[in-house]
Amino acid sequence: MSKSRNRPKHALYGITAGGNAFATSLASGFGGLARHPLQGAEKEGVQGFFKGVGKGVPGLATKPAIGAFDLASNLAEGVRNTTTVFDAEGLDR
Repeated sequence: MSKSRNRPKHALYGITAGGNAFATSLASGFGGLARHPLQGAEKEGVQGFFKGVGKGVPGLATKPAIGAFDLASNLAEGVRNTTTVFDAEGLDR
C-alpha cells in the first residue's frame, strides 16, 4: 500500500483506513503467535516450538500497538484534511 497515494482525504476515510490498518496488524500479531511455534516445531521439534513462541509473543504485543498508532495517525490526518478543505485557493464563496 502506497502511503502517499492513499492518504485520508476526510475524517470518514481516516477512520476506515485506520481501522483497516489496526485490524490487519491485530490479525498479523495473532497469526505470528500461531505460525512461529508451528514452523519451529516442524524444524526443531519441541525446542523449536518454544523458540517459535519466543518469536511470536513480541509480535503479539507490538503489532497491535503499531496498528493503534496507524489508526490514530490516519484519523488525525483525515480530520485535518476535512477541516482544511475550504482553505484551498480559487474556491468560489
